Order: sequence, then structure tokens, then C-alpha cells
Amino acid sequence: MLSDRDYMRESEGRPPMTMTVRLMIALVAVFAAVQINSVYGRPEWTGYFPLSLGGIQRGFIWQLLTFQFLHGSLLHLAGNLMGLWICGRFIEHVLGRWRFLAFYLGAGVVGGLLHLLLAVGFPTWFGVPVLGASAGVMALVALFCLLQPEAEFLLFFVLRLKAKTLLLLETALALFFTLVPSDPGVAHAAHLGGILAALLFFRARWHDELVSLPWNGMALRLKSIFRRRPTAPVKPAAAPWKKPDRRRDAAIAGE
Repeated sequence: MLSDRDYMRESEGRPPMTMTVRLMIALVAVFAAVQINSVYGRPEWTGYFPLSLGGIQRGFIWQLLTFQFLHGSLLHLAGNLMGLWICGRFIEHVLGRWRFLAFYLGAGVVGGLLHLLLAVGFPTWFGVPVLGASAGVMALVALFCLLQPEAEFLLFFVLRLKAKTLLLLETALALFFTLVPSDPGVAHAAHLGGILAALLFFRARWHDELVSLPWNGMALRLKSIFRRRPTAPVKPAAAPWKKPDRRRDAAIAGE
């Protein structure tokens, strides 16, 4: 909806904080909380939140979301924050706040599901618990490249690449290291899942605000079911101490 766009709302003092910045704050806050808990709290609690096949088999469905807010190191966090800042602001401007959030988290879920699927058949390489926002960030980069193929990126502050070339490069790397896993510490399958989610999102034209998302119809039907139906007004009863005037009622009926 147009009202979901920041530039379509009337400014009332300070502009509202974007969803991109809120996500970045959430990632930093969760990282700090995990570090504090590992020193002063109960470190075993953090084992319930990374994504793992064993956790999903035990019913820890929330791991499909929580793993996207965890990071193993400060460098890991910094890399994802940079990708979120560079591409997230533009994607949020195109999609709107809530569609952007749904795309980002949904792409992360797709990446996590692909990793779990491979963990079933190849537990040696994909059985390691997964954490990090890389799947969603890869999806943001891929969608940016699809929407702005001629834009240029300065990779490592040295190599200048067009967005369409960067998309081919990141897809090729994720696909190669998914088929030829060599480092179980990097979730290449989750990266590939995020990129595939962005390709599906783009092909379905869900980035266009005139095209409704698949779950919008379901949400409207649920809203119509639980919406309170208007009731007919109740005619107030006559006071019990007041006797009816039958002559007056007959005169009114005659008129």
C-alpha cells in the first residue's frame, strides 16, 4: 500500500525509523545479549536458538526465525550489517516496510529449510547448527541486483562489478560450495536458498505493490470471519410502571 511507503506519509517532526535500521539494531542487541549470557548467564540456553535438524525434530520450530538473529563472531555480524545497510534501504523503499520484512525473514526461512533438507541426506557436511543473517542478506543483495542490474558495486573497495555480474558470482559460489562442501562452518546452502527465494519473489512480481502476496487473501478471509457483524438496534421496552394508552395507540394506527 502507498501509505506503507515513508515518502507517502506526511512528515511529523522526526521521520520514522526504517525497518532496515530496526533490524540492524536487533542484530546488534541479540549479539550483545548472547555474549553477556555466555559470561554471566546460562550458556546452555543459547543451544535452543540456532537452526539444527535435531532441534526441528524435537519441535523447536522457532529456530527457523531465531537463527537469523544469531552470529558467531563480531566479523560475521559486521559483514551482515554491511550487506543489510547497503541493499536493505533500497529494497525497503521499493517494497514498503512490512513487505520488506516479510521478504527478508521469508528468504531466511527458505535458506534454512534448504540447509535442513541437505542435512537429512548429508549430515557430515550439513549437520552443523546454522546461525546468522546471511540467507536473508544474500536475498536482499540478489533482489537488488535483479531490480538494478546496471548498478555498480565496489567489491572489497577495489573490484568494481555491475550488479548483474555480482548476482552471477554469488549464485555460482553458493551453488558450487553447496554441491562441493568444503567448509562446514559456512552455510552455503542457506545462502543459495536465500538467493533462490529472491529469484522466485522477482519472477512472481511480488516486488510490485499492485501484485498481492500469496497470504494476503487468507488474511482478508480471516479478517472477514472475525469481523463483528452489525446488529439491528434494539427497541427500548416501555417502562413497567407506565400503563399503555390504548386510545392514543388506536388513534395513531388510524391515522
